[in-house]
Amino acid sequence: MIGYPGTYPAAAYASANSGTGVADVLVTYACNTAAYQAIDPQPAHTWIYAKDNTAQAMLLHTASTCTDMQTALAKANSPRMNTGMVYATKLTIGTPWSALPTYWPQLLGTVDAINKKRTLPSC
Repeated sequence: MIGYPGTYPAAAYASANSGTGVADVLVTYACNTAAYQAIDPQPAHTWIYAKDNTAQAMLLHTASTCTDMQTALAKANSPRMNTGMVYATKLTIGTPWSALPTYWPQLLGTVDAINKKRTLPSC
């Protein structure tokens, strides 16, 4: 089950091991890509490091270019963010999840390259 608080919740909310967790995966960020660059889970949310990165997801809108998307995915993949699932779109607030971004093939290639520790595809 996926929970969608859209922000980092209290640790107990995320702790499936304690019996109080409400979801297997939590969307801990859902906002614009530019603001995502300033997000830092430390020091208040260090519980994310006790969970596998597949238990945390990010939804990013307003990633206007393929390069913006690749920068966001690279940050999500960093040990500091510990995020295993990310969706980015160039659409803006309102209905950002209503269509795939025009750079969809590059997004899939970027995810594949990150997972295989290869060079990111050209935008």
